[in-house]
Order: sequence, then structure tokens, then C-alpha cells
Amino acid sequence: MEYVLTTEALCKQYKKSKALDELCMHIPKGAIYGFVGKNGAGKTTLIRMICGLSKPTAGSYTLYETDSEAKEIVTVRKNIGAVVETPALSLDMTAEENMRQQYRILGLSSFDGIKELLALVGLENTGKKKVKAFSLGMKQRLGIAMALAGEPDFLVLDEPTNGLDPQGIIELRELILKLNHEKGITFLISSHILDELSRIATHYGIINHGKMIKEFSAQELEKECGKYINIRAEISDADALTRALDDLGIRYEIISEKEKSLENYFISLVGGEDNA
Repeated sequence: MEYVLTTEALCKQYKKSKALDELCMHIPKGAIYGFVGKNGAGKTTLIRMICGLSKPTAGSYTLYETDSEAKEIVTVRKNIGAVVETPALSLDMTAEENMRQQYRILGLSSFDGIKELLALVGLENTGKKKVKAFSLGMKQRLGIAMALAGEPDFLVLDEPTNGLDPQGIIELRELILKLNHEKGITFLISSHILDELSRIATHYGIINHGKMIKEFSAQELEKECGKYINIRAEISDADALTRALDDLGIRYEIISEKEKSLENYFISLVGGEDNA
């Protein structure tokens, strides 16, 4: 399998605390990788590191099979687009003006492609409207458009649905799926909204106290989180419930049907505290 990102025993030490503790991670090319962990688990530390904003204390990582210590890593990072925490937008500019500014920062030779990118994220008709008048969802989509400048094929989104209303979350979800399916873009998405993440992710990594607890695919999650039912049976022998009730002719009533979710599975792995 081809991987966009792998990490090997990656560590980041801040004085007396470890933000990352021998983290091992594998993001397949073309995946939508849901990165799940509580506040302070190490998610943003990892994201900042692969974007070149921080260096590991120990261990290593590779981007497109290029080692993080290699000189070529600077060039390879141009394949990454990132929106870390909140998009860096100029509020008194229009969407197109923000895009032009981003093109200049990246040193791109022309503004070709800006209109196409704005159309891709659904902002082609914002005209002279200033970004300060945009909804949070529009700002997030503009941030993604800016991250797409330079045509990266790996997008890193840190808590992209924070503060969005339900409509904004739906629009962002549809955009991520569109970019993944139509453009083949690989995503690393850090999020604490687990129900929403489970709608789009193809792979997951659960991190706790800087350690990777478990990595698994959406198919493996589905097997772990199958549906189950609560049954109230008119029977004195509880062991009989292990038998085929219909074959025994026992009267029973299905009280409710429940489904184990990604959130339930996450809590079972790392504990029941705040799962942000």
C-alpha cells in the first residue's frame, strides 16, 4: 500500500511533558483519515510537525516516502495544503483578493485558477463582498480554497467544523467528499465531532497522551460497531437466551435497537472523559 504519511516512534518533548510519545501512524494515499483524540492528546502537535512548523525530539516521519530530515522534504511539503485551527484570512478583502494574496505568498507566477478554485468551494458568486461579512462556513471553505492554491494533493484540516452550524457542516462534508472523489486528494482531519467524522472517514487513528492507541479502516470500524438489540423475554432461565428464541417458540419483545458508534468505540479505547 502506498502511504502519503508515515511516522515511526515520533516524539515531541516540551520540558516535562510529552506531546507525542513514540507515535506510529500510516495514512494511505487517497484516504480520508480521521484523527481522533481528546484536547491535549497531541493532534495539533503532529499537524504542526508535518507542516514544518515544529521538529521532532526523536523518531522520524516520511512524506511521500521522503524522510523528514532529507533536504528534499522542503520541496515535498509543497504537496501539502493546511488549515490549522482557523483560516488565516484578511477580513477586509474579498474572496478573490484573499486568493490573489495567497498566490503571491506562494510565489505563483499568475492568478490562473483562482476563479476555478472559488467555484470548486462554492464561492464563485461572492463578488465584492468582504470576508468579514461571510458566515463561518464560507470562511472555512475559503480557507480550503487557499490551501488548494499550488495544487496540493494532501490536505490537512485541524478541527474544520468548529463553530459551524448544521448547514455549514453539511457543506464542508460535501466539499471534502468531492475533493477526495473527484480530485483524489488525501485528507488528514483532526476532529472531535465523531458522528460527523464517521460519515466521511475511510481510515482512523485514535491518539491518547501522545500515543497511537489504534489505527483501523472504516470497514473494521463497521465490524466493531455493529447493531445490537435489547430483548425482554418471558423466561426464567437466562441461559436460554443464548439459544435460538424463535426455534424454541419463546414469546419475546424487542424493546429497543441500539447502534455502537464511533464515539462509543473511542470512549471504550481511551476512557470516558471529554473526547475533544
